[in-house]
Amino acid sequence: MPDYELVYAGHRFTSSNILHNLFLGFNEADADILTRLTDPNAKAEPGFLVDVFGIRTRTANLWPEMHCHDGGFWGLPVPGNWHWETPEWVGLIRSVLSAGDRYRIMELGAGWGPAAVGGGVLARLKGISDIHVTAVEADPYHFRFLTQHVADNGLAPANYTLLEAAVGVRSGSALWPDSPDSATAFGNRPITREGDYLGRTFEKTRKVKILAFTKLLRKEPLWDMVHMDIQGTEVAVCRAAIQDLNRRVARVCIGTHSRKIDGDLFELFAKHGWVMENERPSRTTFVANAKTLEAMNIGDGIQIWRNPKLRGELN
Repeated sequence: MPDYELVYAGHRFTSSNILHNLFLGFNEADADILTRLTDPNAKAEPGFLVDVFGIRTRTANLWPEMHCHDGGFWGLPVPGNWHWETPEWVGLIRSVLSAGDRYRIMELGAGWGPAAVGGGVLARLKGISDIHVTAVEADPYHFRFLTQHVADNGLAPANYTLLEAAVGVRSGSALWPDSPDSATAFGNRPITREGDYLGRTFEKTRKVKILAFTKLLRKEPLWDMVHMDIQGTEVAVCRAAIQDLNRRVARVCIGTHSRKIDGDLFELFAKHGWVMENERPSRTTFVANAKTLEAMNIGDGIQIWRNPKLRGELN
């Protein structure tokens, strides 16, 4: 199809950019950003998945379908790699490129810490020495993987804070599924009085801490990036902390879990003057009698917002 140009409301679009933005969540200029922080010394290594940025992920800790890729080397993540789509990578790299001589990132619902550890590795590639990453993860099996991932990528204890907890509007505690199966399951969230958000039942649960998002944000005067993937509670925690987000966070990268959440986050951040950099909506399918909208989610969405009141433009 030949390229064409469209001008609407003062904005100029080409057909190729429209296609990329609508269906992939990024455009050609975004993809170019991925080339700015690659590691020339990165190479394949038995026991790990290694990518072009030099990030090492221990294969044995991943879900079984990934074990056949042991020793694999992954190039530029276009239109994604084995765990993230391109917009997520673009947002993370932008957060590093726009940082000054210090870099701070916090990852909520961290799993093994791909954003926190990845941000630390990328900041090191840029030559930043003052690096501190914070990762919050409630599942004990994932938390052990997170601890290993930090060590596998050479981050010193002074450069990270790992918190075994979930995040919420208020501090407290909640029940959490307790099963070895959760080692390779990444869709859990605290169980409320109404039960599990997907309608599941569990033979065994454990009590986990809930940390208030506002208190976490106040641990630093400026965060270059906050990344969250918290299975449907993202609107509630962002609404409760929006004033601290406005004052302290240059960029957020949010995994979304229903189309309502997509719209609610659009309304919240746009109302407070944030700038949308990349977005791909969540994918859903109708499920009769589903307990929640998130239970109809078949593919997470992604939103990357920049706070123009704070540092955030690329250097």
